[in-house]
Amino acid sequence: MRSNHLSRIKPLLRACRVAVFVQFFAFLKKGRSYFCSAALSSCILGSTLAQTTILRSEPLLKPKQSYQVQPIMNPDQITSLAQTAKDAAPWTWWIHFQNIDPKQESARPVADLRADQPGPDWHAITVPGPITKVPGYRSGQAVVYYRKAFYLPAGFQSPLALQLGIIDDRDIAWLNGCRIGFSGQWDGLVAQAYDRRRIYVPEPECLRKDQVNVLVIQVRGSARDSIGLIKGKVQTGPIVQIYKEYLLPPMLEIALQAMYFIAGLYFLLFFMRRMRDRENLFFGLFAVEFAIYQFLRTQIKTELDFPLLIAKRVEYVLLFSGVPFLYYFFRYYFRTEFRWVKYWDRILWVVNAIIGISLGVVLFIDDPGLWWQVQAKIVQPTWLVFFCGIFIILFYHVGKKDRDAFYMLLGILALSAGVVLDTLTSHEVINLPPTLSYFFVVFLLGLAAILSNRFVRLHEVNAELSTNLEKKVQLRTRQLEESHDELRRARDALWSEMELARKLQEILIPPKPVLPGYEIACFIEPAAGVGGDYYDVIHVNGKSWIVIGDVSGHGVSAGLVMMMVQTSIHTVIQQNPAASTSDLLSIVNKVIYANVNLLGEALYVTITVLAVIDQQHFCFSGLHQDILIYRANEDRVEVRETDGMWLGLMADIRADLDIREIKLNTHDVVVLYTDGVTEARARDGSFYSDQKLLKLLAEFGRLGAPEIKEKLLHSLRNFDSDDDVTFLILKKIEL
Repeated sequence: MRSNHLSRIKPLLRACRVAVFVQFFAFLKKGRSYFCSAALSSCILGSTLAQTTILRSEPLLKPKQSYQVQPIMNPDQITSLAQTAKDAAPWTWWIHFQNIDPKQESARPVADLRADQPGPDWHAITVPGPITKVPGYRSGQAVVYYRKAFYLPAGFQSPLALQLGIIDDRDIAWLNGCRIGFSGQWDGLVAQAYDRRRIYVPEPECLRKDQVNVLVIQVRGSARDSIGLIKGKVQTGPIVQIYKEYLLPPMLEIALQAMYFIAGLYFLLFFMRRMRDRENLFFGLFAVEFAIYQFLRTQIKTELDFPLLIAKRVEYVLLFSGVPFLYYFFRYYFRTEFRWVKYWDRILWVVNAIIGISLGVVLFIDDPGLWWQVQAKIVQPTWLVFFCGIFIILFYHVGKKDRDAFYMLLGILALSAGVVLDTLTSHEVINLPPTLSYFFVVFLLGLAAILSNRFVRLHEVNAELSTNLEKKVQLRTRQLEESHDELRRARDALWSEMELARKLQEILIPPKPVLPGYEIACFIEPAAGVGGDYYDVIHVNGKSWIVIGDVSGHGVSAGLVMMMVQTSIHTVIQQNPAASTSDLLSIVNKVIYANVNLLGEALYVTITVLAVIDQQHFCFSGLHQDILIYRANEDRVEVRETDGMWLGLMADIRADLDIREIKLNTHDVVVLYTDGVTEARARDGSFYSDQKLLKLLAEFGRLGAPEIKEKLLHSLRNFDSDDDVTFLILKKIEL
């Protein structure tokens, strides 16, 4: 360090000796007046010479200063060439949207070693990242040009490589006037290489040592309306280190994918031995597809020269079908008979049809850009439906303290996190390497936990049965004999209690409701002695309310919840007659939610409340069956959908409720009903259906309310229902 300081001081001493000599010469020639001026000039000259000499003894660029020309201080190590929004100014990457000569642009020397000023048509940009918000970008831009200037010092030994991440779609890279690499057929009609990570190795003669190097990348986009250096690592360094970092992660992923593939085959073999366990089939298909899909996303396939079109077609087919297989694995493993899950299965018929059409697009149309649009705008939104179904099943069984469901919930949460991260990366929202393979490990661990628990439980049960079977048979026989009389007594007591509950329900439900200006006919028939359906017509302080609801299930528990709903509604209306329909349901929901949790049963209530505004207008809130309105003047049936949230599922549903209005003219008819009507079955298994009810109302809507009721009951005579059947008919009459 000391010799370094002395080497910098010596030029200063030499400059000072020059200054003294100049001063002495001036004194002899011109006298004192010129002496001061000459001395000052000599000092300035000496200082300038010293500073220039010291500057030349330092490195050309210092690493801790900010330059538009990025200094590569140690080319023997990997250095990032990326420019992100978080980096300090100035910018080091530029983009151009007009046609230029990339070879000539890259060959143009940069005079200022610290500032790269390519021209007014160049725009600063983050790399990697999207270009859609850069001034001058036009949607559907075909070709763009990137520019990067960096300084290379002299004396480095290792051959350099440039890693440019993932470029959409094809590119030609130029460095200092030399073409150093390209990807894809430039004039190809379809996408060529938009998922390939670029690594280019320039020839030694293409590098400018101890000078500024100019990199220009000519990029042509695919039909995905996405173009440029979109993601991945952008860096330079020794070839060995670059390729080591490039190949090791895919090798690890392939090892994981081999494990997933073997696990999938294992489950498929299970299914072949026991075909009634369909969960093994769907998980085996999902695991095998997942392994192949993840392999096709690695860079190994590009090194093996897989044709892009074939690889992408297989990749999209696997992607579209994988999530449905995962859902049906959970569906058949837990065999949930919860009512919501049955409704969800019906929704998935439509979703599966959409996915089937999307698969047809991939199989029969050679356009990867179109495939990506279908995947991003159609298929990925359907994943929410499948994952919601999975979470409904898992939360239902976790609520029943099912340990298997708890383990699988942890696994599916990890898998969902991987899906979200990879989806955000594919949409260029974030810039991360593929992570789904690693999250899938957690999912497999959860599956391994429940399989081990299942085998342990099976072994314990078999051991217990083999050692204590005879004793247990004797014990159970005695218990059955002892409990026979208890069951008989309990049956008698239960029938008397159910009869009491049935009578209470009959008291609470008005048999012949009245509403001024309207003709009303109603019907209710529980599936068991006590039902969960409910209708009401309430009059308080001159304001009238109409209510129809259905508690999930039927029997004593459903009837108990129904009575809670009826009591709560009457209490709230009595205390606050001016309450809106949404406020009424929000308050009642809090009571029902608390009481249902105390019961410890998964019950909920579908309900719609209508409030009479005047003789012609109603407002309504709550999610229930559609409201059917026969328009007499137009002789047609109008269907008004209800909206909101069922009672008892969440503590606060205020944000999910809104208020809608209905206007009725003279002779218009309103039909409110529960699903016991439309889900009644004929002997051939067909449902009564919404369409049949609409057709009946359209045919007999001009009759009075009692006559329409009789026509509906006559139409239902050949249909049986396992659920409560309730409907209420209002017809506006002339006053």
